[in-house]
Amino acid sequence: MAAAQLMDQKPTIATATFDIHRLWSHPLVPELISSMYKQLLSIVTTHLSSEIKLNNLDVSFYNMSYPIIYDKHNIYKQGDIKLDRSSNIQQDVFIDYKSQILSGVCLGTSFIRQNCIIGKSTQIINLILWNYVQMSENHIVKNSIICDNVLLP
Repeated sequence: MAAAQLMDQKPTIATATFDIHRLWSHPLVPELISSMYKQLLSIVTTHLSSEIKLNNLDVSFYNMSYPIIYDKHNIYKQGDIKLDRSSNIQQDVFIDYKSQILSGVCLGTSFIRQNCIIGKSTQIINLILWNYVQMSENHIVKNSIICDNVLLP
């Protein structure tokens, strides 16, 4: 997808993502999506691979083995995340498995996918991070979508 196309679709992608996250699109909510994947995995499993394709989406068995945990202020956490005690998680935040939130990070209205690392003293508001994104220290990022495998030095 070209960058211009993604920019045109950013409001739609962000709106849909946060509507699901805030439970405004019931019955399409994070807990239901996770359980749907588990049911599909039990139906379509193969012994040849640890990953299967569902509608052109790679779904790892590791991801589905961890439940999505709901916390107050609409905060969702999945799997073995590393969350520093001095980080400030406000509201409407989803943190996926194997992601790391280091000290002094401020997160608000954000969707953090798997294996992301957020550096110290970073401020993130209204952000969607895809898989394997790494941010170094002291960033301020607002109103953005950052795609897979991005390194912000």
